[in-house]
Amino acid sequence: MKNNILVALTLLAGIPSFADATTGGDLPGQWVGNSQVEGMRSVARTTLILGAADAEDSSLRIDGEPSCTLAHGKYSADGDTWSLKFSDARGGGACSRLAQGTFVLHAGSKPRSLQFEASYPGAEGGQSLRRGALTRYP
Repeated sequence: MKNNILVALTLLAGIPSFADATTGGDLPGQWVGNSQVEGMRSVARTTLILGAADAEDSSLRIDGEPSCTLAHGKYSADGDTWSLKFSDARGGGACSRLAQGTFVLHAGSKPRSLQFEASYPGAEGGQSLRRGALTRYP
């Protein structure tokens, strides 16, 4: 019986952090992981720094070839997801197109994790899609 109670309490201890992440209470901070453009083989280390909601103080860095930094990002809740837009890009043409895209953040399958999708203009007129999985750091 004691073991069952201990297991239940251990499981419940993880729920508040996931609940905070799904409501946006735990979003501000640094998120680190990888992202990849759909249809491409290369995976890039990705760092997302989220500031306060509705403030233009978020940034995204993709360490690929070439590297890309998006700055002056602003996010807001959109139901169970958050939408994110950037107004500054440093890193070439692909980075500028990425900055024009629409980013959607949603809670990952594990506590302290986020997933994102960015749909943006492709190099040859179509749409490109970048997906990433990030974990809260530290």
